[in-house]
Order: sequence, then structure tokens, then C-alpha cells
Amino acid sequence: MKKALVITAILVVLALAALAVFILTFDINRYKDALASQLESVTGNPVEIGGLSLSWKGQIVMGVDTFRIYDRQTRETLLSFEAANATVQLMPLLQKRFEISSISLTRPALHIIRTKDGRIEVLGYTPKPKTADEQGTAARAAKQAAVAGPALVLDIAAFDIRQGTLRFQDMMIDPPSDVTVQMVDASVKNISLTRPVSFDARMALAGTQQNISVSGTAGGFSIHQPFLKDFNGRFDLGTIGYGELIRALPQLRAAGVREGVKGVLTLKVRDLAFVDNKVSRLSADAVFADGRLALAQLRAPLENMNLTASVEGDTVTVKSFSGTLANADMKGSGRIDGIFSAPRTTLRTVMEIRGLKVFLATIAASDQTIDGDLKITFDGTAAGSAWEEISRTLAGTGTLTLDKGVVVDSNMMRQALGSLTLFPGLADAVQSAAPELQQPMNQNYTLLRSFSQSYRVEGSYIILPELYIATDFFDLRGTAKVSFAGDLSGSGIIRFAPQISGRMIAILPQMQYLADGQGLVGFPIAFKGGAGGFKVIPDMNYIAQKVAVQTAQDALVDLLTKSGGKKDTAGAAPAGQTKAPKIKDLLKALMEKQ
Repeated sequence: MKKALVITAILVVLALAALAVFILTFDINRYKDALASQLESVTGNPVEIGGLSLSWKGQIVMGVDTFRIYDRQTRETLLSFEAANATVQLMPLLQKRFEISSISLTRPALHIIRTKDGRIEVLGYTPKPKTADEQGTAARAAKQAAVAGPALVLDIAAFDIRQGTLRFQDMMIDPPSDVTVQMVDASVKNISLTRPVSFDARMALAGTQQNISVSGTAGGFSIHQPFLKDFNGRFDLGTIGYGELIRALPQLRAAGVREGVKGVLTLKVRDLAFVDNKVSRLSADAVFADGRLALAQLRAPLENMNLTASVEGDTVTVKSFSGTLANADMKGSGRIDGIFSAPRTTLRTVMEIRGLKVFLATIAASDQTIDGDLKITFDGTAAGSAWEEISRTLAGTGTLTLDKGVVVDSNMMRQALGSLTLFPGLADAVQSAAPELQQPMNQNYTLLRSFSQSYRVEGSYIILPELYIATDFFDLRGTAKVSFAGDLSGSGIIRFAPQISGRMIAILPQMQYLADGQGLVGFPIAFKGGAGGFKVIPDMNYIAQKVAVQTAQDALVDLLTKSGGKKDTAGAAPAGQTKAPKIKDLLKALMEKQ
């Protein structure tokens, strides 16, 4: 027994020695042209091989230098690598198992296309269609192989790539995407036709340094139901060129993304599976930090962005979001349902604006008439992925609180009084009669008291159904709406403070007909503001009608109560009063308005 073991060992050593001698003396380059010819018939394109090598380093090591597949007419390189080495284990080979310890590729270049019908094509591999006889022969061979069992089992323990280039075009989506990654350093473990593979890679997308790293486990390719598990990815968007980013993800252009994207995106995909080229399962987390995003619909970029989100199925849950827009701080949360079909968004946000005029001017690119510190809360919904559809469908409610409010370049009190054309000179008379009003009526702005309002959003407008604003000299109740471009319009009742109302009635007694039970003079107005300034427009129809009716009533009562008296002496108005309009003038103004 001992002798048998010794003899067996000697035979094994002699066999290995003979194999080593064979490898060292064997000129594999004699088969280079024949191998290239065989590969040409398989790929359907010309093949060039710079050199072949065979060596023994405890295992069989096969090498290829300067390999390329090119187009026959243009001689454009379709697939290539600078060098390749494969280490083959000897003992499994004797058992008809082709186990490769490792494969390494240096500077490979590969171009993959997913066609509109979902087929995966590798540029450079275009085999000729088989004839009917060839198809029959292949079918018989496959049947015999199935009966006899596998003649060869493929297992690759490690597959390494250094400085590779990969281009992937996806024609199934609209618009198509085109991604090119360079400087690819990747390691793939346990490659098999039947088992999942693990991978770890770093690469550069539109940059001079590696800005993407990914790792995880993938499988299901043989049954056309690919899956991805335990995926971890890190993407440094600040080093990715805008043009390459849009080519890789053309949907970003449709969403309005402009040049200047920055930030670090970290993805963790627990489970992702496809059936018939559609996502069947998805569970993932995403974190976006220190981001910057420029959108076509905004004239200032979103900066200092931080986002934490998760994805389950076709629903994205935004757990938290914060960022700055111009001089505004934002934070919020939300959810997007139907991300693979018709996105529907639910969101809750809070925005604090330090200087409303600067903010609106930055967003709307025009001078604005409202200033102050504004806080806005909003709860609402929207549909779509492009801003045009989102802005059209955005709806919800919220509150806004304005502190240190100012109507810029407009004295609303002077405008309201000066627009009363039936009472010319009223504004100047009030100012002259009240020294405390000299400064307020001369200033070219209107200070607003702090206020808080509820609002709703619909039809691309912010609507304030119960508007109430107040100053030291008047208040206004009514309704207003603001467009997403910053244009303001509304209407309401303006009431003047007691000291102003008293002066107005003293100067012009007919103003008492516009006073309420508290003696406060008031009347309807319309107002609008935007790039053209702020305007207050009194309802002259209402004022003329009110004064005319009350004046006529007073005249009739006076006529009926008098048994005969002297007519009043016509003349100038008493000192301190403006000349009151005659009834016929009021009626004439009323008829002209009507």
C-alpha cells in the first residue's frame, strides 16, 4: 500500500513536470491567427490579436495582448482590451470542470446597447444568422448535451478590470439615455451562470477622477429576471459634467435641471428586481448631502440641500428635506406615489424668507412691491414630474405670517385719498389739517403691521380668501391672489383710523355718508402690484352712488321739514373745508360710471 502511494506521488510529480516543460516549450502564438479566425466567425467582425502567452505559476496562466474587434468597412474599434490574463486550475480541468481562479483585463473598452424591444447587444458581436441546417445541428447537439449532462461547468472565482471604459445606451426609454464611464476599476467575484455574483467598482463619469463607487450582488441573468441586492452606491455629482449627466439621465432635462448640480448622493438598495424589463420589486434608501440644484423654473438655485428618503415599491417617502432658495430657508417632508407611471406628490413644507422683496425679485427677475420677513407653511398635493404640470396641478392650504411688512414705492393712504376724483384736493387738505400726518403722507412707502393669514393654492395662484392688513392709519379687509410669478391683485374695504376719518368729515361733511357706525370712513377698493408698481383703485361707482343718495335724502328731508325759509347763500366753503360736490355732479358721475 505504501509503495502504491509513493508510485502515485511520483507519477503525479512527473506529470506536472512534463506539463511544466510542455508549457515552457509550447509556442502558443502559432495558433494566434487560427484563434482570430475562429473568433471572427463567432463575432461576425474582424479580430486582431497582438500576442498569446502560456505560463505556469502553480496554475496554468494564459495571456492575450492587444486584442480588438473592429468594423470591416470603417475599421473603427468596437471592442478591445490592452491585456488579459486568465488563471486556470488544473485538477478541476481533468474532471471536465473549467474553473478559472481569476481573469484580469487591462484597459478594456465595451459598448452595450439595450434596443427598443429590450434586447441587449454588445457592439462588435454580430454573428451571422444560422441556416436551417445549422439550426438543426445546434438543436440536436443541445439535446444530446442535455441527456449526457454538462460537459463543462463554468466557474470564475475573480474577475478584475483596471482602467476600463464602458458605454451603455438605453433605447427603451424616451428620450434614450447614453452613459459613458471611464477609469473603471472593478472586481467581480464568483461568476457563474447559475449563482449570484458580487461586485465592487469605482469609476469616473464625465470627470478626470473617479466619482462613483458601487458594490453589491446581482443575478438572475440566465432566466431574464435580473435582480440586485445589498447595493451600495456613492455619487459625487459635483465632479460630473452637466452634458454627460443629461445624456445619462435625459429625464432631468424634462424636469428642468440646469447646469450647476452638486452634492453627494448615497444609495442603499436592499432589493431591486425586474420582470419583462419592468421593475417588479424595489426597496431602497437615499441620502443627498450638501447639494446644489439649478432648475429652469427658478431663477436662483436651490443650495445647501440635504435630503433623506426611502423607496418601497413605486412609492418614495421623503423623510426630511432642507435647503436654501435665494434668501429663504426651506424644510419639509412628503411622499411620491406612482413613480413608474403617473407620479402623485404629497408634501408638507415650511419656508422662512428674510427679505421678501429680494426673494421675489430673484425668483421673478423683476422689481417687486412687497417687502418684509415672511414665513409660509403649506400642505398640499401635485401631479406629474415636470414643473409645467406640477405648477398647474399644485393644490393645498397653509398659513403665511408677515413681519416688518412694507409696501415699497407706494403710499397706500395717499393713493386711496388722491384717487377720489369727486373730492379733488382731499388728500392735501387732510395732510394740511393734521400736522401728525405730514410725515406719514409724504413717505414713499406704507408700513404694515404684522399679520398672519390662511391661504390656499389652486390654478397656479396663492389665494387669500380672508385678507386682513392694517397700518397705523387704515386697515383693509378683502380677498387677494398672488401668481407664482409674484403678481398681486385683490379687492376689499379700506377703513381709515379715527383721527383720519374725523379730519376727512370735518373737511368734507359728505364723507360722513361713507362712515360706518363707529364713525370710520371706508369704501371699496381694488389693488394690484407687481413689476409695474402698486396701485390702489377706489370704487368710484359705489362712492358716487352712496354720497348722491344720502345727499338727496338729506335735501328731501330738509325740504319737507321747512315751511318756508330763505335759500342758503351760495359761496365758498367754510375755512378748513373743501368744496362739496353738487348733487347734479354726483348724479352725472354716477351715470358716467354706470
